[in-house]
Amino acid sequence: MQIHERQRTDAVAFLCQGIEEGVFEPKADFEIIYDMLALMIENIFTLGLLNRHTIEKTFAATVLTYIRGCATEKGRHIIDEWLLAQES
Repeated sequence: MQIHERQRTDAVAFLCQGIEEGVFEPKADFEIIYDMLALMIENIFTLGLLNRHTIEKTFAATVLTYIRGCATEKGRHIIDEWLLAQES
């Protein structure tokens, strides 16, 4: 299995575990979501966003915002708490 396919499989399994733990909405299709996140991350590098913004700020504004949209109330709370901790 190619490294990218392995990463995809592992990431989707991890995200699906979040459904089981009540962190993500059960209707979330993480096969599609992973593909969209991969495109987003590719564009972050292609557009040179890391030359203008920190990786933390870029990650929070893109990937975390996208993932937060798939989260349950419990998941949003976890993400928001993590973001607050990063500010300190």
